[in-house]
Amino acid sequence: MKTETKDQLRAKIKKLEESNEIWAKAHERLRQSLVEANHKLHECQAADPEFADKYKVVDPENAYWMENAEALIEISTGHMFEAEPVRQRVCTVPIPLLMNDWRWNSEKETREENDARRQKALSESFGKVYQLAQSITELYSSVGGWPDDEVIVDIKFQNIEGM
Repeated sequence: MKTETKDQLRAKIKKLEESNEIWAKAHERLRQSLVEANHKLHECQAADPEFADKYKVVDPENAYWMENAEALIEISTGHMFEAEPVRQRVCTVPIPLLMNDWRWNSEKETREENDARRQKALSESFGKVYQLAQSITELYSSVGGWPDDEVIVDIKFQNIEGM
C-alpha cells in the first residue's frame, strides 16, 4: 500500500473542498428554486377562493377595505430591535371608518364647533384603535407569544379626510 505524500494529500483535500463547495452552491440554488416555487404556488392558491380558508385571506367583497380603511392593525412576527428587522405578516385587521356616523348639523353649530367636535371624536376613535392594538399585544404576551419570535402589533392610519 502506497502512502501519499503531504503535498498529494493537500492537493486531494483541496480538490474535495472545491467539489464540496460546488455541490453546496448547487444545493443552495436548488433550495432557493424550491422556496420560490412554493412561494408562487402559495400566492396563486391564496388568490383562489377555494383556498381562502386555508390561507385565511380576505373575501373579495372586503378586499377594498384592506387598501382603503382609515386604520389598519398589522400583526406580524419578527425581532423588533434588530438592526434590520424582518417582519412576517400574521394578519391585518382593517378598521374601515373611524367615524362612520359623523354629521355636521350646520343649523345648530358653526364650522369651528363642528371641527372641534369632530377632532374630539376622532381622537376618541384613535384611542379605541390603540386600546385594541394594546389588547392584542397583551393577549399574545399573556399566552406565551409566538414560538421563536416576537409578536409585533402596529397601527397604520390612512385615508382620513381632513388629516
